[in-house]
Amino acid sequence: MPASAIAADCVDFVLPPARIAAELLRIARHPKQAPREEAPEPATPLKEDVFHQILRLLSDASGVDFAHYKHSTLRRRIERRLVLRRLHTLTAYLQCLRGDAAERQKLFDEVLIPVTSFFRDPDVFEVLKTIVLPRLLKNRPPNLLLRVLAPGCASGEEAYSLAICLLEFLESTRNATPVKIFATDISERAIEVARTGAYSEGIMAEVSATRLQRFFIKTDGATKSARPCATCVSSPART
Repeated sequence: MPASAIAADCVDFVLPPARIAAELLRIARHPKQAPREEAPEPATPLKEDVFHQILRLLSDASGVDFAHYKHSTLRRRIERRLVLRRLHTLTAYLQCLRGDAAERQKLFDEVLIPVTSFFRDPDVFEVLKTIVLPRLLKNRPPNLLLRVLAPGCASGEEAYSLAICLLEFLESTRNATPVKIFATDISERAIEVARTGAYSEGIMAEVSATRLQRFFIKTDGATKSARPCATCVSSPART
Protein backbone atom coordinates (compact mmCIF):
# COMPACT_ATOMS: atom_id res chain seq x y z
CA MET A 1 0.00 0.00 0.00
CA PRO A 2 2.73 2.58 0.80
CA ALA A 3 4.51 1.79 -2.46
CA SER A 4 1.26 2.21 -4.38
CA ALA A 5 0.54 5.58 -2.74
CA ILE A 6 4.06 6.82 -3.47
CA ALA A 7 3.85 5.69 -7.08
CA ALA A 8 0.54 7.54 -7.47
CA ASP A 9 2.19 10.72 -6.15
CA CYS A 10 -0.66 11.26 -3.70
CA VAL A 11 1.45 11.69 -0.55
CA ASP A 12 3.13 14.84 0.76
CA PHE A 13 6.08 13.25 2.57
CA VAL A 14 7.93 9.95 2.30
CA LEU A 15 9.59 9.42 5.67
CA PRO A 16 10.99 6.61 7.81
CA PRO A 17 8.82 5.77 10.85
CA ALA A 18 11.20 7.56 13.24
CA ARG A 19 10.59 10.90 11.49
CA ILE A 20 6.83 10.70 10.98
CA ALA A 21 5.91 11.81 14.51
CA ALA A 22 8.31 14.77 14.36
CA GLU A 23 6.83 15.96 11.06
CA LEU A 24 3.27 15.66 12.37
CA LEU A 25 4.28 17.66 15.44
CA ARG A 26 5.87 20.36 13.27
CA ILE A 27 2.71 20.68 11.18
CA ALA A 28 0.51 20.81 14.27
CA ARG A 29 2.61 23.63 15.71
CA HIS A 30 2.57 25.71 12.53
CA PRO A 31 0.81 29.08 13.08
CA LYS A 32 -1.66 28.34 10.29
CA GLN A 33 -2.72 25.17 12.08
CA ALA A 34 -3.27 26.77 15.48
CA PRO A 35 -6.92 26.78 16.67
CA ARG A 36 -8.58 30.19 16.50
CA GLU A 37 -10.74 31.12 19.45
CA GLU A 38 -11.57 34.47 17.92
CA ALA A 39 -12.70 35.54 14.46
CA PRO A 40 -9.85 35.46 11.93
CA GLU A 41 -8.02 38.70 11.34
CA PRO A 42 -9.39 40.59 8.32
CA ALA A 43 -7.24 40.33 5.21
CA THR A 44 -5.05 43.37 4.63
CA PRO A 45 -4.70 44.98 1.18
CA LEU A 46 -1.17 43.55 0.99
CA LYS A 47 -2.36 40.02 1.72
CA GLU A 48 -5.16 40.38 -0.81
CA ASP A 49 -2.69 41.56 -3.46
CA VAL A 50 -0.38 38.60 -2.81
CA PHE A 51 -3.34 36.20 -2.89
CA HIS A 52 -4.43 37.49 -6.31
CA GLN A 53 -0.84 37.34 -7.57
CA ILE A 54 -0.80 33.67 -6.59
CA LEU A 55 -4.04 33.10 -8.50
CA ARG A 56 -2.67 34.83 -11.60
CA LEU A 57 0.52 32.79 -11.41
CA LEU A 58 -1.49 29.60 -11.01
CA SER A 59 -3.73 30.51 -13.96
CA ASP A 60 -0.75 31.36 -16.17
CA ALA A 61 0.90 28.05 -15.33
CA SER A 62 -2.19 25.86 -15.74
CA GLY A 63 -4.26 27.72 -18.31
CA VAL A 64 -7.23 27.56 -15.94
CA ASP A 65 -8.97 30.76 -14.77
CA PHE A 66 -9.66 30.53 -11.03
CA ALA A 67 -11.21 34.02 -10.77
CA HIS A 68 -14.69 32.62 -10.07
CA TYR A 69 -13.52 29.72 -7.91
CA LYS A 70 -14.63 29.87 -4.29
CA HIS A 71 -11.94 32.00 -2.64
CA SER A 72 -12.33 30.46 0.80
CA THR A 73 -11.53 27.07 -0.72
CA LEU A 74 -8.55 28.47 -2.58
CA ARG A 75 -7.19 30.08 0.58
CA ARG A 76 -7.42 26.80 2.51
CA ARG A 77 -5.63 24.90 -0.23
CA ILE A 78 -2.90 27.55 -0.49
CA GLU A 79 -2.40 27.58 3.27
CA ARG A 80 -2.08 23.81 3.28
CA ARG A 81 0.72 23.94 0.71
CA LEU A 82 2.33 26.80 2.65
CA VAL A 83 2.45 24.64 5.79
CA LEU A 84 3.84 21.64 3.92
CA ARG A 85 6.61 23.76 2.42
CA ARG A 86 7.58 25.00 5.89
CA LEU A 87 6.75 28.62 5.04
CA HIS A 88 4.92 31.18 7.18
CA THR A 89 3.69 33.96 4.89
CA LEU A 90 1.84 34.23 1.58
CA THR A 91 4.66 36.39 0.24
CA ALA A 92 7.19 33.65 0.93
CA TYR A 93 4.93 31.11 -0.75
CA LEU A 94 4.50 33.38 -3.79
CA GLN A 95 8.28 33.53 -4.17
CA CYS A 96 8.41 29.75 -3.84
CA LEU A 97 5.84 29.34 -6.63
CA ARG A 98 7.71 31.68 -8.95
CA GLY A 99 10.84 29.58 -8.76
CA ASP A 100 9.39 26.08 -8.52
CA ALA A 101 7.38 24.64 -11.42
CA ALA A 102 6.76 21.42 -9.49
CA GLU A 103 5.15 23.36 -6.65
CA ARG A 104 2.91 25.19 -9.12
CA GLN A 105 1.72 21.80 -10.36
CA LYS A 106 1.17 20.57 -6.81
CA LEU A 107 -0.92 23.65 -5.96
CA PHE A 108 -2.95 23.16 -9.14
CA ASP A 109 -3.65 19.55 -8.17
CA GLU A 110 -4.46 20.69 -4.63
CA VAL A 111 -7.17 23.18 -5.60
CA LEU A 112 -9.04 20.73 -7.82
CA ILE A 113 -11.79 18.63 -6.26
CA PRO A 114 -11.80 15.26 -8.03
CA VAL A 115 -14.48 13.76 -5.77
CA THR A 116 -16.84 11.37 -7.48
CA SER A 117 -18.32 7.88 -7.23
CA PHE A 118 -20.25 5.35 -9.27
CA PHE A 119 -23.92 6.29 -9.71
CA ARG A 120 -23.37 9.22 -7.36
CA ASP A 121 -26.91 10.58 -7.89
CA PRO A 122 -29.22 7.55 -8.35
CA ASP A 123 -32.26 9.71 -9.14
CA VAL A 124 -30.48 11.27 -12.13
CA PHE A 125 -29.64 7.86 -13.59
CA GLU A 126 -33.22 6.74 -13.07
CA VAL A 127 -34.48 9.76 -15.02
CA LEU A 128 -31.87 9.04 -17.68
CA LYS A 129 -33.17 5.49 -18.15
CA THR A 130 -36.90 6.20 -17.91
CA ILE A 131 -37.25 9.60 -19.61
CA VAL A 132 -34.15 10.91 -21.37
CA LEU A 133 -32.96 7.84 -23.27
CA PRO A 134 -36.42 6.76 -24.51
CA ARG A 135 -36.99 10.23 -25.95
CA LEU A 136 -33.47 10.52 -27.31
CA LEU A 137 -33.58 7.20 -29.14
CA LYS A 138 -37.19 7.31 -30.31
CA ASN A 139 -37.36 6.99 -34.10
CA ARG A 140 -33.55 7.22 -34.27
CA PRO A 141 -31.95 5.38 -37.22
CA PRO A 142 -30.53 2.12 -35.78
CA ASN A 143 -27.00 2.61 -37.14
CA LEU A 144 -26.64 6.29 -36.22
CA LEU A 145 -23.85 6.69 -33.66
CA LEU A 146 -24.85 8.18 -30.30
CA ARG A 147 -22.10 10.34 -28.83
CA VAL A 148 -22.09 11.17 -25.11
CA LEU A 149 -19.81 13.65 -23.33
CA ALA A 150 -19.00 13.51 -19.61
CA PRO A 151 -17.22 16.80 -18.76
CA GLY A 152 -15.37 17.07 -15.46
CA CYS A 153 -15.20 13.29 -15.17
CA ALA A 154 -12.58 13.30 -12.37
CA SER A 155 -11.33 9.73 -11.95
CA GLY A 156 -13.86 8.31 -14.40
CA GLU A 157 -16.64 6.83 -12.28
CA GLU A 158 -19.32 9.03 -13.87
CA ALA A 159 -18.28 8.12 -17.42
CA TYR A 160 -18.33 4.40 -16.62
CA SER A 161 -21.66 4.78 -14.83
CA LEU A 162 -23.11 6.39 -17.98
CA ALA A 163 -21.76 3.51 -20.05
CA ILE A 164 -23.33 0.90 -17.78
CA CYS A 165 -26.65 2.75 -17.76
CA LEU A 166 -26.66 3.03 -21.56
CA LEU A 167 -25.77 -0.63 -22.11
CA GLU A 168 -28.50 -1.78 -19.72
CA PHE A 169 -31.08 0.40 -21.45
CA LEU A 170 -30.08 -0.70 -24.95
CA GLU A 171 -30.20 -4.35 -23.91
CA SER A 172 -33.62 -4.01 -22.25
CA THR A 173 -35.10 -2.34 -25.35
CA ARG A 174 -33.23 -4.58 -27.83
CA ASN A 175 -31.75 -1.47 -29.38
CA ALA A 176 -28.50 -1.83 -31.33
CA THR A 177 -27.58 1.86 -31.49
CA PRO A 178 -23.77 2.21 -31.40
CA VAL A 179 -22.48 4.41 -28.59
CA LYS A 180 -19.26 6.30 -28.03
CA ILE A 181 -18.53 8.04 -24.72
CA PHE A 182 -16.04 10.87 -24.34
CA ALA A 183 -14.90 12.11 -20.93
CA THR A 184 -12.70 15.08 -20.12
CA ASP A 185 -11.19 16.73 -17.06
CA ILE A 186 -8.69 19.52 -16.46
CA SER A 187 -6.70 17.26 -14.13
CA GLU A 188 -4.15 15.16 -16.00
CA ARG A 189 -3.76 12.94 -12.94
CA ALA A 190 -7.50 12.27 -12.78
CA ILE A 191 -7.61 11.46 -16.50
CA GLU A 192 -4.81 8.90 -16.08
CA VAL A 193 -6.81 7.17 -13.32
CA ALA A 194 -9.94 7.25 -15.47
CA ARG A 195 -8.12 5.86 -18.49
CA THR A 196 -6.69 3.00 -16.43
CA GLY A 197 -10.15 2.17 -15.12
CA ALA A 198 -8.90 0.42 -11.99
CA TYR A 199 -10.72 0.99 -8.71
CA SER A 200 -10.53 -0.36 -5.19
CA GLU A 201 -12.96 -2.91 -3.78
CA GLY A 202 -14.68 -0.02 -1.99
CA ILE A 203 -16.87 0.42 -5.08
CA MET A 204 -18.85 -2.62 -3.92
CA ALA A 205 -20.80 -0.18 -1.75
CA GLU A 206 -21.78 1.79 -4.87
CA VAL A 207 -22.19 -0.88 -7.54
CA SER A 208 -24.60 -3.81 -7.30
CA ALA A 209 -23.30 -7.37 -7.30
CA THR A 210 -24.98 -7.95 -10.67
CA ARG A 211 -23.23 -4.98 -12.25
CA LEU A 212 -19.92 -5.92 -10.68
CA GLN A 213 -20.13 -9.39 -12.19
CA ARG A 214 -21.09 -8.16 -15.65
CA PHE A 215 -19.10 -4.99 -16.13
CA PHE A 216 -15.98 -5.46 -14.00
CA ILE A 217 -13.04 -7.83 -13.89
CA LYS A 218 -11.41 -8.42 -10.52
CA THR A 219 -7.64 -8.39 -10.67
CA ASP A 220 -5.11 -9.77 -8.22
CA GLY A 221 -2.80 -6.76 -8.13
CA ALA A 222 -1.43 -5.17 -4.98
CA THR A 223 -4.52 -2.99 -4.65
CA LYS A 224 -6.96 -5.78 -5.63
CA SER A 225 -8.70 -3.37 -7.97
CA ALA A 226 -11.80 -3.99 -10.02
CA ARG A 227 -11.60 -2.90 -13.65
CA PRO A 228 -14.44 -2.14 -16.12
CA CYS A 229 -14.40 -4.33 -19.19
CA ALA A 230 -12.52 -2.68 -22.02
CA THR A 231 -15.41 -3.38 -24.37
CA CYS A 232 -17.88 -1.40 -22.27
CA VAL A 233 -16.70 2.14 -22.84
CA SER A 234 -14.30 4.16 -24.87
CA SER A 235 -11.24 5.58 -23.20
CA PRO A 236 -11.69 9.04 -21.68
CA ALA A 237 -10.31 11.82 -23.85
CA ARG A 238 -7.77 14.37 -22.75
CA THR A 239 -8.91 17.95 -22.46
